Amino acid sequence: MIPRIVLATLCLTACSSVADPSVPVDPCAGAPAPLALGESVSGVLDAATDCFEQDARLGDRYLLTLDTPTLFDVTLATVGYLPFVPTYLGADQLSGWASDTAYSLTREHLFPPGEYELRASSFARAATAQSAPQGPYTLSTVPVAVPQEGCGRETSITYGSVAEARMAPDDCERAPADEPDRPRPSDGYSAILAPGRDMTVTAVADFPFRLLHLADGAPAGASPWLPADAEASLTATGAGFHDFYVLAGSESVLGAYVIRFVESGGATVALRRR
Repeated sequence: MIPRIVLATLCLTACSSVADPSVPVDPCAGAPAPLALGESVSGVLDAATDCFEQDARLGDRYLLTLDTPTLFDVTLATVGYLPFVPTYLGADQLSGWASDTAYSLTREHLFPPGEYELRASSFARAATAQSAPQGPYTLSTVPVAVPQEGCGRETSITYGSVAEARMAPDDCERAPADEPDRPRPSDGYSAILAPGRDMTVTAVADFPFRLLHLADGAPAGASPWLPADAEASLTATGAGFHDFYVLAGSESVLGAYVIRFVESGGATVALRRR
């Protein structure tokens, strides 16, 4: 349940528009509550008042409006149930981070300007609203300065996201499928592609590198190893989860890179490192 302030209205004439109390209110039909970047809100998942989503979870909906390209963390802390935070742009789901081990979940997002719906929900699905996990939660958003800093989970991105980042010695190591015994520093980005909307990924770095692509966790493509200042490109097709990794050629030669994610067939812009 999202806390709201209810204002009483005095009817000076006949109130023909007053809702019929015998007609049940659909908790999924209301508008999401506004959530500002840098804000923290508390609420309660409650079967009596909350929307029971089509994915068999209770959820409270929040609207985050971004006026500029923004890198930010989303944190959902729960009491007594495991957290799940999906993000939507219109009807399209952009991310769906969950935790199956802890009652607090933080994930990094890099989105272009737009109005994004965040849902505070639970990892576990249920057959009915009454049997779904319920209880208090706190949802917060915090701006972040640098993408993929240190070794963490992939950054959620979508069509139009652009990351300017640095590969560093403390980044996670990953081994490509064709060189399983040679892990190297890497940065990762994750997207959920919409049906019929492919994604083209291009990157340029000031160190030797390659791009890797996984679809639903399985190897789906890779660029060759490229020298510094060359441009790598690959295209992801098919709806579902897709992960992309910038992989450094060695641990001793690292530096800056730019990676861009655009809808295939859309306008492209030449990449330039700053």
